[in-house]
Amino acid sequence: MKHTTEFYGCVRRLDVKQALEALLSELYFNMEFERDNGGNSYSIDDNDTYNADAQYRFCVDSRLCHIQIGASNKVGLRSLAQAFAGLAEEYFEYWFCIADTAGSEHGQRSFKNMHEMENLLRAYVFKRLVVTHGRDWEAHVGLHASKMARARKWQSKAAIAQTGEYVPKLNTLFYLDFQDVIQILKKATDDGHPPGELFAQTLIRQYADGLDDLRRIRNDMAHNRFLSEAEYQRVNRVAAQAREALQQDTKSLLSL
Repeated sequence: MKHTTEFYGCVRRLDVKQALEALLSELYFNMEFERDNGGNSYSIDDNDTYNADAQYRFCVDSRLCHIQIGASNKVGLRSLAQAFAGLAEEYFEYWFCIADTAGSEHGQRSFKNMHEMENLLRAYVFKRLVVTHGRDWEAHVGLHASKMARARKWQSKAAIAQTGEYVPKLNTLFYLDFQDVIQILKKATDDGHPPGELFAQTLIRQYADGLDDLRRIRNDMAHNRFLSEAEYQRVNRVAAQAREALQQDTKSLLSL
């Protein structure tokens, strides 16, 4: 599988083509470097590591430029992209990454684990609260009333939007922000007892800080931003640990 990353920006220098050729030459420094006869593209062939290539195109009568770097190895591509970022300020007035297949793949693969873990968490918190407080569980979530009111508003909108097709009826916890669910896990109160007592003995509470650390990464995924390798590894490690803890804790709920 070939991995690619793409950049788009405005070349600073007037001799734009020479500037881009200088940038790509510098990018591939100390590697076997060869310019294709067709022009506007470069290739690296290093059998010990990876194959890579780069292509660039200019908009008509403009210094705006689109560069695509590809590699057979995503680690190698990340290295090239990092090198490009370090050099680009010298050659570009401004530039941005507009596509990254490795980062997109990380997001897609991580989303499945986050989706499963997050829904388990919302259901788990709901079950804990119901087992302890029954129908009055919403009065004990420990959140500001405005947050619960907003969740109920979204819940009502979802119910109104149903047009005959079956749509699962979800409790208000499924309409709270993920950070609010984590806040409940940390601070849920039990009739005036110290915050967190309801979940104090549960295994999942051990991972509350780890879950809180995932909020930013989760938001990046929700907005289709590209994940790094380290973020990808962290998401899946913490999600797997939390999912296992959730499943173990659920077994202790006698009402299930």
